[in-house]
Amino acid sequence: MLGAALMPTLQVHPIVRSLPTMSGALYGVLRQDMSARGQRLPIVLYEGMIWDGRARYAACRTLGVKPWLVPLRREDPMPHYVKANYQRCGEPNSAERNAVVETLMPAGSPEGRA
Repeated sequence: MLGAALMPTLQVHPIVRSLPTMSGALYGVLRQDMSARGQRLPIVLYEGMIWDGRARYAACRTLGVKPWLVPLRREDPMPHYVKANYQRCGEPNSAERNAVVETLMPAGSPEGRA
């Protein structure tokens, strides 16, 4: 185990910051699960920032566990994010999902990030 001071300090990607985070109750369940079983899914980095796994990263810091980090290996990260956050993004063709996609697609394009 690592102390929080020895852990890497990572920023959340600005595109991802605009989306809702995991709720308090779900975060508690995640933290308990990670305490019992460890981190089972990696924290995905895009452009050196957290793209997927904000709650996992927070739990690692709280638990003093070295985070498992992997780079995103896709040219277009938007479909990956929507798929990885399926429950928060909504059912296919739902108004919620369409709103998330409409927000993310332009923001993730080179024009949107400029």
